[in-house]
Amino acid sequence: MVEHENNPEQLVAAIERLSALDFLTNQDKASIILVSQELKPTALVEMYYLDNTPGYSEENFIHNTEQLKQTLQELRLNVETKAGSEDQNSYELFYIGRTQEAIENLIHATQIVDKIEKDVAMGKSLGIPDTAIEAFTHNQTIKLNELPEDAAKEFKLANFLPSQDHWQEELEFIKQQNEVLQKLSPRLITK
Repeated sequence: MVEHENNPEQLVAAIERLSALDFLTNQDKASIILVSQELKPTALVEMYYLDNTPGYSEENFIHNTEQLKQTLQELRLNVETKAGSEDQNSYELFYIGRTQEAIENLIHATQIVDKIEKDVAMGKSLGIPDTAIEAFTHNQTIKLNELPEDAAKEFKLANFLPSQDHWQEELEFIKQQNEVLQKLSPRLITK
């Protein structure tokens, strides 16, 4: 476990607050925790406000983005945001990393025009195994429902699809991440 300014209680409290943010997906929460533990270089979180969403106002959206920013600060993570709107719909992108350089690499990757080059750069920036990146760019991934049930469960918080040829190696990679998630936020693993 990566120390939190010599105060592991603060880390645990910040991760508990992150885990309780119901507007984030479990996959986003897992990615942020893994960045905080230096097991991933970056995470990219996208938040949207769609006009006319019943029970969700623009004020809710603003409150949620501020809550996420505060939680990321508590986790001592660097963040850059990009906000915008289109047709009365708003969005905010959160580029999250342990270092500013990692965030800059992620931002650069999102701006690449060539699809394959962009997919490779994004995958590397997000800490996805090279075998999975290669498989994704060549449409050689395997669907989770095609894996053995216990393997599919391990991949549920992964931010990539496993490759047809190397899913067992990628499974070991994911198991290491899931062990850390189990220690720091057991509710993510059990959901």
